[in-house]
Amino acid sequence: MKILGKTSIRRKLMLMLLLTSCSALMLSTIGFALNDWLSQRSAMFNRLHAQAQIIGNNSLAALTFGDADSANNTLASLKNEDDIVAAALFNRERHLFAGYRRDADRSWQDLPVEQFGITSDGHYFVVSPIMLDGNTIGHIMVISDLRYWKERQLFHLLIAIAVLLVSLLLALLISSRLQRLVSEPILKLA
Repeated sequence: MKILGKTSIRRKLMLMLLLTSCSALMLSTIGFALNDWLSQRSAMFNRLHAQAQIIGNNSLAALTFGDADSANNTLASLKNEDDIVAAALFNRERHLFAGYRRDADRSWQDLPVEQFGITSDGHYFVVSPIMLDGNTIGHIMVISDLRYWKERQLFHLLIAIAVLLVSLLLALLISSRLQRLVSEPILKLA
């Protein structure tokens, strides 16, 4: 604190108020950004899971009767979803039954053991069982591109930074006024 030894009381008060408000603003911005990141990620997995269940229910008859063409048509309906890059139906033996790929160079591997996760090329995936009368007759896997989610996260982060900067400017103005309330009576006494 020797650095502040030669500064005036006015400057010390202003620095103290700015430091306090800046710390509080930074912590709240980090907290809100982290909360937004986690909730958006969870919402994305929930959305993928819901889509997987809908497609799985729509593919129930195709799996039951071994109609791969009908299953491919059902999976092709996902082309209208911007973030879905691929989907696959697996039969009871976990072999590929039908598949949809937005990009033709994606190759299918075995059905993952995990219910959700990240593929080797950085896409999120969700695997959901397809049930008939309490028995699992197959699985549906839906793979989503992270680009839309990343763009949304970047947008939210930029908004948080803008709010932080405006708040810091406002804190500077308020601390300038508040330090005068404290330092003017002291200066008058001096």
